Amino acid sequence: MPCMIGITTDLARRRTEWEDEFPDLFGWSVIAGPYNTQEEAQVAEEELASLLGCEAHFGEEGEGEWYVYRFFYVR
Repeated sequence: MPCMIGITTDLARRRTEWEDEFPDLFGWSVIAGPYNTQEEAQVAEEELASLLGCEAHFGEEGEGEWYVYRFFYVR
């Protein structure tokens, strides 16, 4: 099963956005965090994506505590 890892400061909003793109999304979970900076979260995201064999999604902006999430989807 393909999986995606990303970072966000707003877990509910981000999950809703991904559910719009991947209606068969499942297994959503927070796997790391909180981090104080985007840079710290970005490092964790890249390391976890490599370790777990998931795609990584880059590019989110935000303020506040950062979390690393993962979900699975059907292609």
